[in-house]
Amino acid sequence: MQVSLRAPPLHSQSPWTRATAIWSICPIFSSSVIRFRRSLTRRSIGALASVYWAELPAVAGTAPTAATQAAAVARVTSALKRVLGDFIGIARGIAASRFCRAPVAEPRYVNVSGAPEVCLRHDTSSRLCAAHTLATPGTGAIAVNIRELALRSGVSTATVSRALNDRAEVSEATRDRIRRLASELGYAPNEPARTLVRRRSDTIGLVWDTGYETLGFQHPFLQGLLSAVRNALSEADYHLMLLTTSGPGDADTTYLQAVRRHNLEGVVVLGTPADNRALRALAASDVPCSGIDVALSGPRTVRVTSDNAAGAAAAVEHLYTQGHRRIATVTGPLYLPPAAERLAGFREACARLGLDVPPEYVVTGDFFLNSGQDAVRTLLATEQPPTAVFAAGDQMAIGALHAAADAGLSVPGDLAIVGFDDIDAASLVRPALTTVAQDQRALGSAAVKALRGLLDADPAEPAEPWIVPTRLVVRASSRPGA
Repeated sequence: MQVSLRAPPLHSQSPWTRATAIWSICPIFSSSVIRFRRSLTRRSIGALASVYWAELPAVAGTAPTAATQAAAVARVTSALKRVLGDFIGIARGIAASRFCRAPVAEPRYVNVSGAPEVCLRHDTSSRLCAAHTLATPGTGAIAVNIRELALRSGVSTATVSRALNDRAEVSEATRDRIRRLASELGYAPNEPARTLVRRRSDTIGLVWDTGYETLGFQHPFLQGLLSAVRNALSEADYHLMLLTTSGPGDADTTYLQAVRRHNLEGVVVLGTPADNRALRALAASDVPCSGIDVALSGPRTVRVTSDNAAGAAAAVEHLYTQGHRRIATVTGPLYLPPAAERLAGFREACARLGLDVPPEYVVTGDFFLNSGQDAVRTLLATEQPPTAVFAAGDQMAIGALHAAADAGLSVPGDLAIVGFDDIDAASLVRPALTTVAQDQRALGSAAVKALRGLLDADPAEPAEPWIVPTRLVVRASSRPGA
């Protein structure tokens, strides 16, 4: 059977038209091109068509024989290899563009070894610009992933992962080489991926809800304690995530849902009332919780606190040695464990020293300055005013200094004052404030250590509380000439 096909002029046909004509003539080539159709560009298809089109005169007007078809297919195959080579070059250029962001006018880079090279994105004759993985600062290059690091290191991605995680299967020399290269390339692990694989996030949540809304965040001692917790977590290679404060309309599981969503390993609770509904639900779960001055009740909870009772007792004993026998106290809110413990320590020391504490000598404040000022005004208005006041917080003690000044009293001549916390302002006021110092750094460190202990401990064993010692710092507010 004769095949009649008159080939139109080559220059008058588009590449895609040529390809269509070839598909209709050569089933073998047609199926091959269809197979690559989704991968190759129209330009590449046109290049193949141009090669095959040159074979058409040999078969036009005659029946295509096996020999002529074989010769044509051989030429097309050779061209296909060249086109695929160009296609691979294009793919490499695309891959290189992930790392190289230099403008076309500045195609040269300095690779990690210091030698200048031409980026493949701008010169297809050069090799893949893996050496340019990180361009010079300011060019907008992005960091490499673990596959690129493995390629540059000459090892598998699994070996890179083991080396970066200090696994024993990798030799020390290989581990050092991979870490050095990772540092040179600025490689940083993909944290979400690591969390999924290791089932660990290296992240600890923080619940900080004083119940005073924005006032709680202004308390200097709590701010210092937050810094101590953050530093302790950083030293232990943990990240810190502040959990959103739960409101009256929020679900009881607000905190618990946040912990599950972010795969947090545990939670530190700071300055939050234990009767908070969302906090109770969190403590009752299997999430490890470390409460600083918060009495949590749950299977995996632990309390970290200063020795509040001993600190209050030390304050009373100091005032007693200064000759005071009428000693009053300004407490914090008694539903908070620190306030209740300091009051208990105050009463125990007074009883041991034989001091009488009439009911009017105990006034409740809220740990802030204004409440201390109001409380001391109340104490000074009693029938037999005290000669000394122990305030359960430094801010209330500073308020007491203001009340004494307003009343025209000298401190410590007419009224001695002792605080608790040793915030920065305690040494700056005049007279400088005698106070019971809490070790914020030790509290933060203890909270993190206690939490890590819960991660490794048997949940059936109750955790013992961590008690951090306090110390009395004597200044001019309680002893003349101090």
